[in-house]
Amino acid sequence: MVIAVRCEEIAEEKLKQFTSDDDWLALKEAVEAGPVSGIGATLSSILEIFWS
Repeated sequence: MVIAVRCEEIAEEKLKQFTSDDDWLALKEAVEAGPVSGIGATLSSILEIFWS
């Protein structure tokens, strides 16, 4: 039970960091404006920082 609670806390911390990351916010804004060239590589590099 303690492990599950701690895992959830870690996941919430990671998500909070991710959703407030400047690179993520810039990519999100660009996507909302229209198609983004190279989005896969950009998103992969952002995700790698938070889930590696």
